[in-house]
Amino acid sequence: MSHVPESSVVARESPVVARESFAARVGVTHVWGPLLAAGFTMLLGVALRLPTAAYTGPPTQHDFNAYIFQYLGAYSDITSLWFRDQLWNHPVPYFDYAVEYPVGMGLLIWLINVVNRDVMSYFYATAAVMIACGLLTVWLGSRFAGSNMWLLALSPALPLYVVLNWDLAGIVMTVAALLLLRRGRDGWGGFALSAAVWTKFFPIVLVPLVVIDRVLRGRWRDAAMFGGVFVISSVAINAPFAVERAASGWGLRESWLFFFHFNRQRGREVNFWNFFDSWNLTLEQINAWSAILLLIGLSVIALLMTHARL
Repeated sequence: MSHVPESSVVARESPVVARESFAARVGVTHVWGPLLAAGFTMLLGVALRLPTAAYTGPPTQHDFNAYIFQYLGAYSDITSLWFRDQLWNHPVPYFDYAVEYPVGMGLLIWLINVVNRDVMSYFYATAAVMIACGLLTVWLGSRFAGSNMWLLALSPALPLYVVLNWDLAGIVMTVAALLLLRRGRDGWGGFALSAAVWTKFFPIVLVPLVVIDRVLRGRWRDAAMFGGVFVISSVAINAPFAVERAASGWGLRESWLFFFHFNRQRGREVNFWNFFDSWNLTLEQINAWSAILLLIGLSVIALLMTHARL
């Protein structure tokens, strides 16, 4: 019986296994595929906003919005606020004008505004940063066991929202914080989550859940580390913009408080509460019910977490 090299047998008997091993080594199915798909869909989102380039009207938000709403999917806060806040003058947020975003977002807008020759140069610079945030979100998300980043990469929300505003910056910070916390890096996780909260406020709902998780696991020191770093980081991020010394003494800058005032008085717009139009709810009632539902949701999650540890 002739001797056949073992490698030849393997090559002939399991070509599928060999191809799968190569795909696993280069990460085609788990990382590179979703990254390429996400990059393509985000570029489509940028292309939706290209009608902005044809705008030649007065440099005001009102006139620009009247023009851009003629094109389905072309509107973007990035370009609209460029006209509203006259970003070509490179104003400093919270000092030169009020911003309806937390400090992290205001700083991001200001930093990107280094490229402000015209509205399209600013838009393209912002789009580049948001696409980078989107790709990094996909890559970080793939680090979670069992994740399926194809769901994000092929989601219709990705091209619609990638350059609608600057939200992807807050999302990537949130995912980074969750990955750090999952790996037991509670100090760095607290810092990253603080940066996420003060870029796009919604990650604040994760703070009590992280503390509860650490306490349920008996990790009191980690809970204290996370909470302490989060608070200290939050103060450090906000203090330079929030605190001012006026003639009456030290106080909080009104342009920093504007974020909270604006969102408390912001109209309902189009959301979940449209289903309850027949109830004729006031804005104050909607805000109150939203807070109650949030507390109920967090309480249910906390109870489920507690049950899982019993």
